[in-house]
Amino acid sequence: MEYLSQPRIEEQVHLEPDDLLYYRYIISEKEAQVQSFDDQIEELGRAHKARISELKRQKDENLVEISVLQNVCAPIRRIPLEILTKILEFSCLPPRDSLLRRYDIISTIATVSNVCVAWKRAAAATPKLWSVFCFDSMKHSNLLKDISWAQDWFARSGSMPLDVHLELYSLEFSVTSLLECILELHHRVRVLEISGAIGNFRPLLFTFTFPFPLLETLSICLIESWNVAEDSPMGYLFKHYSSRKIKSFLRAPRLQQITVDECETTTMMALLTLPESLTSLHWIGVSRSDIKLCANALGLCKNLVKLCICKLVSTISQEHVE
Repeated sequence: MEYLSQPRIEEQVHLEPDDLLYYRYIISEKEAQVQSFDDQIEELGRAHKARISELKRQKDENLVEISVLQNVCAPIRRIPLEILTKILEFSCLPPRDSLLRRYDIISTIATVSNVCVAWKRAAAATPKLWSVFCFDSMKHSNLLKDISWAQDWFARSGSMPLDVHLELYSLEFSVTSLLECILELHHRVRVLEISGAIGNFRPLLFTFTFPFPLLETLSICLIESWNVAEDSPMGYLFKHYSSRKIKSFLRAPRLQQITVDECETTTMMALLTLPESLTSLHWIGVSRSDIKLCANALGLCKNLVKLCICKLVSTISQEHVE
């Protein structure tokens, strides 16, 4: 750093022409040397940059190999597929006898499938995971545009009995395609929970004639309308169908448990024709007039052993054995 301490020239300097020529020659030589130093520095920079780049590439290559080897050595890799399948079932499926409407199995399985390729393949190869289907048309509205994903879902369930919860409040005719996709599997439905606008379920409630041979549990919570004008196409459907009898579940020989939640003034129980196989009925949101209206229908259920009638302010619980 000695060159930085050179004395400053603060006085006037008188130079002969030969001296001036000499100093200009020296300046030119020094400038050439400076340019040479710049060129050498740039060359060294390029060489070092290439070397640094090569070292980084080798580092990344080794990190990838380390990750692969760690992946191979991970304990989860040594778990047999049968055990991993049980872990996925325990993690994804709702507890037995829980309310399906409170369980977002679509998001749960999506999360598990995104852990790694191995877990995705294991999940896809586990039919029991796909035997539970919970769909909310408001929460999963983006999935209504194309229902091919639902067809894939049920295809992965193999021949397993299906537990289905449908919450269809969105006033869109596109929900009908999803419902029809499920009705094609009527012979495999074991649990069916439906809630939403009654017009969205018209193919199931009023026009469906095929049997439900495996259906054991049914839950209904429907409304006539949901802020829909009566003169609109959907409003007409609500008004037209809400007065017809629901006989879709008469051909369900195993149907023993039914829950009906009266969401509006129209009594759903008055529309529902109960099957003879019924042994347990849970009736929620009931008025005294509803009970009188449905007394004859209840009397026809010869196998009914448990009847629970719940009002908003009080509960009447009765066990009755024929």
